[in-house]
Amino acid sequence: MFWNNVKYFLRPCSSRNFFRSYSLSLGSFENGNAFKISIQSPIRQLGTLNQISNHERSVSKLLELRKLMARNDLFCYIIPSEDEHQSEYVVKSDERRAFISEFTGSAGIACVTNDLVNFSDENPNGKAILSTDGRYFTQAESQLDFKTWKLLRQGEDELNWKDWCINEAKLMSLALGGTKVKIGIDPKLITYKEIKDFEKLISKNELKTQIELVEVKQNLIDTIWNKFETAPNRKLNPIYSLPEEFSGKSYQKKRDALIKKLKESTNGQFKFLTPALDEIAWLLNLRGSDIDYNPFFFSYLLLDDTHSILFTDNPIPDDVNTLLEKNEVSVKPYNEIWKYIVNEAKKMIATNQNDKVTFLLPETVSWRIVNEIKDIVNCKFIESPIQGLKSIKNEREIENAMIAQKIEAVCLAKYFSWLEKVLKNNNPRKIT
Repeated sequence: MFWNNVKYFLRPCSSRNFFRSYSLSLGSFENGNAFKISIQSPIRQLGTLNQISNHERSVSKLLELRKLMARNDLFCYIIPSEDEHQSEYVVKSDERRAFISEFTGSAGIACVTNDLVNFSDENPNGKAILSTDGRYFTQAESQLDFKTWKLLRQGEDELNWKDWCINEAKLMSLALGGTKVKIGIDPKLITYKEIKDFEKLISKNELKTQIELVEVKQNLIDTIWNKFETAPNRKLNPIYSLPEEFSGKSYQKKRDALIKKLKESTNGQFKFLTPALDEIAWLLNLRGSDIDYNPFFFSYLLLDDTHSILFTDNPIPDDVNTLLEKNEVSVKPYNEIWKYIVNEAKKMIATNQNDKVTFLLPETVSWRIVNEIKDIVNCKFIESPIQGLKSIKNEREIENAMIAQKIEAVCLAKYFSWLEKVLKNNNPRKIT
């Protein structure tokens, strides 16, 4: 079999404005022929003209952002990749980091600073870095405008993005005679745990500098987006149910197991809030299609030992609504979550002693959620029990996984059969 001599490499690339691309290269065979399928990224083919356009666009975007930063008294602004549910894969309207940097990989974080010493209202200057991991170094090198951006390579460069921000803030504070400088971020887009880690690093300050990490509730990227292009709207698709023949376990059984685990974390009254879209979909046996290739819908879920409340704006068909009513799951508007958790926290304190009520929060909860209630009620951070529960597959899930593997195996076998025939017939080709 000539397959023993085949060497292959498959690398996906992606672009926010162009199609996803792949390159599959097969090495030499016994007859000396080579076979290559290459669907190349249009970004690399656009050449110098596109690079000039990228530079001008990058300068303009950073200029508008820095003007807005100045109005918000910020030295540095942080733009994460994730949405408010800490999803790695996000919809177009949440691709804020991709918008400002032009880097479209799924992982990374951007940080932009303002030069407060030589500040100009009309033409503010500063630095901008994109930090990403080794999967995306090549892609970042092809998409970033290096006249305005610097690439911070995770695992290779000495500083991570937090260290870089702190070092830059220290230098700016010293240059301003010890004046306080502020690092801002949308509190919905970063976890409370990550903020606490950041604050610990800031507190290790041997120099006479003042650095403050602040919430910026009105996202600055959202504010400037429409100046350059029509900002995408979040599309909300209908929710649908996952029958028990696929899930293998009812919502009630899953909920009972979850409540049992939660009661192990506290002795009194509690509320549990999860923002994780995969956890909500698994627990409720519901699915969605808001994010490409992810069967989730935008929502929050708040529950205690008697009630469950789903916060979502997605369309709910009659059959799903009937199922939710049967399971005694209330539905409220998506953005009502903020006022509701504050009111619930106040009710808990009003009817119980403070040391006997607890808001149980997973470690992935956002800084914004914690800040809304931490001064009202006791918050306890736990590893979400849902992650452990859904990792243990029941018999039906195992059976369905095996069926899915067989279906995929047939597809692969058909593909390899086609490829082998092409190679044996001495018909190498390049598809672009």
